[in-house]
Order: sequence, then C-alpha cells, then structure tokens
Amino acid sequence: MTYLGIEEGCIVHHKEIDERHAKAFEKMKSTTNVRRCHLSIGSGTKDLEELAPLCREIDDELFRKVVFNGWYQQIAQRLSFSEFVRYCKTNKDSPLVGDARKYLDATESSFFEKTAIQRVHKLYDAYKSCANISGAFVKEYSERKRIGEKEIWDKLNNYYDMSWLQYIMLLEHNARISIIKNAMSHALDSQKGTRTVKFRDIEIDWNEVLEKMAPATFLSGMEKLKDHPYALNIPFLLQIFIEILGGFFVEEDEDIELISAISGIPKDSVLDSLYLYNEFFPIDGGWFYNLENMIRMKMVPGFMRGVGCFLRKDFYGFENYSDKYSRKVSWVLSLWHNAFYEILEPELKVERAL
Repeated sequence: MTYLGIEEGCIVHHKEIDERHAKAFEKMKSTTNVRRCHLSIGSGTKDLEELAPLCREIDDELFRKVVFNGWYQQIAQRLSFSEFVRYCKTNKDSPLVGDARKYLDATESSFFEKTAIQRVHKLYDAYKSCANISGAFVKEYSERKRIGEKEIWDKLNNYYDMSWLQYIMLLEHNARISIIKNAMSHALDSQKGTRTVKFRDIEIDWNEVLEKMAPATFLSGMEKLKDHPYALNIPFLLQIFIEILGGFFVEEDEDIELISAISGIPKDSVLDSLYLYNEFFPIDGGWFYNLENMIRMKMVPGFMRGVGCFLRKDFYGFENYSDKYSRKVSWVLSLWHNAFYEILEPELKVERAL
C-alpha cells in the first residue's frame, strides 16, 4: 500500500474469528487503514457491500448469482493453476515451460510497477518474449504425442482436458485485459497532471515518454477507449465476460440484457464495447466468431465456458439446456457444463448435463 500509494486495504477471511482477534484487527485498522471483512458465500450481499461498495445499481438476486458462480470459478482457476505447477515440475527441461513461468512471473510482478504505463510496458515485454505461448505448447504437444493440433484445440476449447494448458490460455487473456485496464488508468492519471523529473535543468514527464514508446496498437486502442462513453466499465466488462459469462453469448436471446445488467453498459453499447478487444490486439478474423447463432471469443478454456453455462442455468431457471436452446447450441453448452463439472465435482455436488 505504501509503495504503490494505495490509500485503503482490506483483509478478507472466510471463517469467523474470535473476539480477541477481532479487537486486534480493529487496533491495526486505526494505524494502517487496513480493515477486515468476513466473507461467507451463504450470507447474501451484505458482506460483499462491506468488502467493495457497489459503484452502480444491480439487482440483488443477480448480484448473488454472479458472486456465487465467481466463487467457484476462482476455485477452478486455482485447481487449473495447480495442474500447471505440476506440469512445470515434471517437464522442467522444456524451454516452453521456462517461458510460461517467466510469462506468469512478469504478469504478476507488473502489479508492483508504480504507474499504469509502466505496467503496460512490463506486460507487453512479457508478451513479446513469449508470444502465442498457448499455440507453441499445442504445437509441441502435437508433435510429441502425434495428435493433430486441431484435435488438441477442440479438447482445450470444449472439454476439461489438459487443464495446465487451459490455465495458460486464461493467463494470456488476463494479461491482455490488464493492458486494457491500465490503458484506462493511464488515461485517468494523465488528467491529474504531469509527473516530471529534472535532468540537466530539463523537465521530463516520464509517463508521457513511456506512452510515446508504447506499441501503436496500444495507442490506437487507448484513444478509442478514452472516447468511448462507457470507458470506465469496459475492463470490468471484459473480465466478467470471460470469467463469469464464459466468453460467449447467444444472439437473439436475453444474453445481451444479462451482460448489460452485470456490466452496467447499456444493451446498445455492449457489442462495440466487447469488440474494443480487437482494437488493442488485432488478429486475423478478430477475436470473436459466430457459430450456430452463438458469438464466441477465441482461446477461452472449456472449463471457463462452463462457468457461463452454470450462470445462465442459475439465472434463467431452466432444467436442461434443450429447454431453452436449439439442439446444436444445447449440445455444446452441455459439453462446457461438464467441463466445469469435471474440475469441481467434489465442490458442486451436481449432476452432469445430459
């Protein structure tokens, strides 16, 4: 907090604490401005509001469902991370394993850079040194196991398989979203005034210098982000779209209304907000594609797509996916549902989708 200039901190605990420890926390709060929050998944939204006050209106029941699914999504991420660590230990001689660990270290350590534009450079440096790390792993695994790359991608996108590599896929998305979030932070920082230092009687604004050194796609994306009427909501939208909504939505359905209700972005602006991802990270064909009346984001792991399936089932209140969706759509949703089920079977205590 001191190093980064963060004014307030919070320690979150799941289990209740005794009165002695509660008093110790209160004493610490007065000297450090670090408070505590008891967060229980079954306690409704009251604890959540104490943890992080809402910045916009959202229906209590929808909020509860988002948090509930997000809770289990975090467990799934930790389990896939454990598989990644295990894979690294058993394949430590692989150059790609070394690259993946460097990429993870760089994305995590970027948080401790003092300014948003410095974090951006750290993240881009990590990307340049480990570009398309997921694709490189797929190619290596294909050659080693003599399995077609297309078959591997199918497993990664639709099933709970090779969870260590699914974790890397998600890591790449998280790093990209961090770049967009820091683009917004940098734009806000720039409005507060310059951060200059003197060098031989010349005043230099390092943030401005670093901005000019950033990739052209970043600068172009940042300009479009700054001009967007709902710019402050977009990093959050992208995070919840992947981690809570599974990186997909069904056209001509209530999905756009659901995305709007969670993100705070009006329905008419949801699509152009999502597609800003293409502006920051242009690829052939873009990051979104339409298949069977369903818009999907590329490179979203199968188990993470399953989170979006669980949320929809919980929110819309249907029993089977075929009750709401066409046969081809319900079939693939069941695949994703089961991918999430496989990783969390001991936690969820639910049946597989049929």
